[in-house]
This record gives sequence, structure tokens and C-alpha cells, in this order.
Amino acid sequence: MAIIMLIAVAAQFHWLPQGKAKGVLVFIAGASAILALWLAGIPPAWFSGSKTGFGMTLFFLASSIVGKTKEETSFRMPLMLGAGLTMLAANVLGFVREHW
Repeated sequence: MAIIMLIAVAAQFHWLPQGKAKGVLVFIAGASAILALWLAGIPPAWFSGSKTGFGMTLFFLASSIVGKTKEETSFRMPLMLGAGLTMLAANVLGFVREHW
């Protein structure tokens, strides 16, 4: 959660570069926050390939496409997309581990 807080503070005070570089940094922050949770095993239901895990994944991915202002799309979209794609990978791996 510290990763998300740090990137949010940096974006709020305009310490991040503009354009694609900002998007890449925010995407990496979202992905690394979820990756840290996954590697720590907290909470395991989010990454087990269950309905809960795929539901959370769908929530993050859907959150990435909502909103129209530039501020919304330049921060929330890459953050939620990074988190959602990381959760999708974790849940697919969890599902494969459970069922094959």
C-alpha cells in the first residue's frame, strides 16, 4: 500500500514526468503493489483463481476504463490496469495450479 501512496503523492504534487513516462511509472506502481500482495500471500482468496479473485480482477480492469477527464485517465487508468493485469495473471496461475 506504501507503493500506491507514494505514487499518489508524487502525482498530486506533479513530481512525475508528463506523458507516457507518467503512465508507465503509474502502471508499474499498480502492478508492483498487487505483486507484493501476491508474493506475501495476503489475502490468498484474491489470487487463488476463484470467483473472488476473478471478481476483484474484473473490478480493477473495469475501473481502468471509467472516467473521462485527463487527470482521471492519466493516473487511475494505468494504476488500475497494472493492478488488474497482475491480478489476472495471478488468478490464471492459481486456477491452473488448482485444476491441473
